[in-house]
Amino acid sequence: MLMCVKSKLFVRGSALKILDFALTENELGCLKFIDAFGLKTIFSTFVGCFGGDEKKIKKIRKKYGNDYVDAECERTLSVIASLFQNIDISKNTDKYNRVVSKFVEDSFVKLDLLVESYVSYGKRVSKIELPNDENPPQDSEDEQDIYLEKLDHGLSSLENVAIIIAHLWATLDDAIQKRIFVDLENNEIDVSRARDVLRDRAKNIGDGGGEQVQKDKVDQLLTLVYSLYMPDEVRPGDE
Repeated sequence: MLMCVKSKLFVRGSALKILDFALTENELGCLKFIDAFGLKTIFSTFVGCFGGDEKKIKKIRKKYGNDYVDAECERTLSVIASLFQNIDISKNTDKYNRVVSKFVEDSFVKLDLLVESYVSYGKRVSKIELPNDENPPQDSEDEQDIYLEKLDHGLSSLENVAIIIAHLWATLDDAIQKRIFVDLENNEIDVSRARDVLRDRAKNIGDGGGEQVQKDKVDQLLTLVYSLYMPDEVRPGDE
């Protein structure tokens, strides 16, 4: 499967889709993926999506279409988010840190690209007309429709980027936190925006896997929200 992801052929998109599905909520799969040197492959794809040669990307978009390229980038972010969410850091610290280190290497270039992708997806999602005091949502169905429309405009990827940023922030590494803060500040974005994205995701997690699975997913996200605070900020409940 990794060979297919490495391929420059159209099959790469399908391989990424299968890989994304296979690693979702699958810790053993994530661990095997790292052992198979999958990090090099997926982060190479990540750089190609968000920091690749613009002429090359335009050529690919022209040949395969915008939907193909967008889906490839979305799947790539989803795979990386799955690695962070599924690997138990208390049991597999080394492998978890190997994922973290990919964002640190080469002078944080991938972390810079990650924040750039957050800004890009954030702009796409913000174009959705939100309800206001003059035009409030009528009921829960209206709120659900708005959420679904946001998903069509890249909300899922925005959520995955927020998850990755939160996991990196939760390492409490001074250099990582400083880089995230500076990158966000340069784009006039506050970390509270990422917290809001994660809170909204927690509110919209379904119970398809059962109530306990739903609760576990919500708790995991809210733990990330709690960690995503500046040192001088007061967390709710800590007043």
